[in-house]
Amino acid sequence: MTGEQHNSYIVFEYHPTRSGEVANEFFKDFNGFLQCDGYSGYNALRLKAGVTVVGCFTHVRRKFVDIIKNTKTPGKAIEAIRFLQQLYKLERQAKEMHPIERKYFRELRAKPILKSFKFWLTATKKIAPPKSPLGLAIGYALNQWEYLSNYLKDGRVSICNNWAENQIRPFALGRKNWGMHTSSRGARSSAVLYSLAITCKARKIDPYEYFLKVLTQAPYCKSRDDWEKLVPE
Repeated sequence: MTGEQHNSYIVFEYHPTRSGEVANEFFKDFNGFLQCDGYSGYNALRLKAGVTVVGCFTHVRRKFVDIIKNTKTPGKAIEAIRFLQQLYKLERQAKEMHPIERKYFRELRAKPILKSFKFWLTATKKIAPPKSPLGLAIGYALNQWEYLSNYLKDGRVSICNNWAENQIRPFALGRKNWGMHTSSRGARSSAVLYSLAITCKARKIDPYEYFLKVLTQAPYCKSRDDWEKLVPE
């Protein structure tokens, strides 16, 4: 989820398609805050009772940053970045706060900035060609606005999904090395291994020492309880 990552488990799951049904099945018993980008595969979950989908402002920011990088006169994009800088500055100030205090702080300080930013997006949309980079960036932000602003609802929720993306990055950077997977069964087995390895890192456990322990004790596991004792703690 976000922020307070004291009970973090990172799970990779292989599936041959990117169908929304994959996410629906994975989260079928889930209730709570679910943070994700604007991928349409999460649309059904956005309507599910008990699930509050939270957007990611980093994905909004990237679209405006790309305009600045690729345009000689990116004036309007810079204006958007200034709003985002204010929001992220508040998050740095609130980093060490208790979640309840952080929620109150956001309501007091971030909510007015969000209101001004949405007003700016709506006004600028009228003068930006819909298919232009600026028009697409503004359209994405406005389409996701309901979910983007949901981080105000709970102090445990982050303004962005960076934490989860940082856990994925080592896997994504090495994806060319995973080309030897020639079967779904092998890919699923690898997903389990990656899940365990990255979870170890998140919990400050040496992956080598962990797998050494697992491989030593696994032959003696006879019950589900025995196996569950081998999950990283």
